[in-house]
Amino acid sequence: MEKRWLDAALVPNSQTFLHAFKGKQYEIARRLNYLTGMKKFSFYSLVKLLCFLVLAINHPNHLLALQGPGTPYLSGTASGFKDSTILYLEKYDAPAFRDSALIMNGQFAFTRKIDFNVQAIYVLLRTKDASDYKYIWLEQQPAYFNGTKGNFKNATLKGSPSQICFEQLLAAENPVRNIIDSLRGKYGDLDPEINQRIVQLKDSIQLAVAAIIKANPASIVSLNWVNGGKATRGRFKTQELYNLLSPEHKISVSGRQIQEFIDLNADLSVGDNSIDFCLPSSTGQTTCLSDLSGNFILLEFWSSSCAPCRRENPDLVKLYEQYQAKGFEILGVSLDEKESLWKKAIATDKLPWPQVSDLKGSNNRAAMIYGVYEMPTNYLIDKQGRIIAKNLRGEQLRQKLKELLGE
Repeated sequence: MEKRWLDAALVPNSQTFLHAFKGKQYEIARRLNYLTGMKKFSFYSLVKLLCFLVLAINHPNHLLALQGPGTPYLSGTASGFKDSTILYLEKYDAPAFRDSALIMNGQFAFTRKIDFNVQAIYVLLRTKDASDYKYIWLEQQPAYFNGTKGNFKNATLKGSPSQICFEQLLAAENPVRNIIDSLRGKYGDLDPEINQRIVQLKDSIQLAVAAIIKANPASIVSLNWVNGGKATRGRFKTQELYNLLSPEHKISVSGRQIQEFIDLNADLSVGDNSIDFCLPSSTGQTTCLSDLSGNFILLEFWSSSCAPCRRENPDLVKLYEQYQAKGFEILGVSLDEKESLWKKAIATDKLPWPQVSDLKGSNNRAAMIYGVYEMPTNYLIDKQGRIIAKNLRGEQLRQKLKELLGE
């Protein structure tokens, strides 16, 4: 008897046994026959079987297993997996939500009752170790999944119009984004011809995405796509897509976040004047960018969960200690959402410079002004308030400060 059966029994709110039994006590009988047919079996095997029986009979969720399956909201085929392999379903924006199902004879079904208070929910379907996973959109009507071990990324989902819209948007944007990333990685940002090519590629993405959103203005996927990619696109392209959304989406929480971004984003580049802002500091006061004027300022966007940011912090501390007395300041802007994690990271990394955050994550006011869509991101601002460099790190930042402030 394998350990994963006991693991499955202990998954909170699990309906996994429902799919193992398929309305009858076949699996219990099979395992009893297996044990009783053995000349010897371990005490651990017997304990696991007893735990399995007790949970199945007494737990209200597992009792359904003996009564036959309910109506699945997600079922399907997962070929290539051993029987009793567990699939997990997690809501993208609510990790505490979890359901699970057993794969038996290449089939599975999730039947836990879900209160859909929105048009559709974005979930992660995965194996225990996430060696196979796929993000999907589920709606109130049942959906059917068809996937193969080792190839969940190419699995199909039927019965969800939201998923169709999602996959159309992925196909329109992601391959072109990969080309853009490849060009930037190979040529950087200094080749005018490459930069022009990148502009053309971005315009092609915009046209394709706009056509899909225009055809699906009321889809929650369209709304989330515009909101999630607003900083990457910038103010003007975001405005174009926002105009295509339904009136209901425009007054939603996400719709208001998009409108706030459009209102705030300054579409800044190197050579532009910096934009002032004021946010709550880690010490409970209000700190503004202008409070540090008269210095060379590194405006550093980071978060406690950003591993590259945290790895860079020791070098930034050394540079700050070396140049702070010569007129160099850092203002850290955290895109955290939890104050405790933010302040713990500041203390752990021993960051001596001012830190601010409104704890709104990617909807941080300063991040929207500066169009931050990845971390770490930084802007180097001169004494006159002009942006003179972006995303200098490590030795490049050290050499720039040496050039500006001396040894």
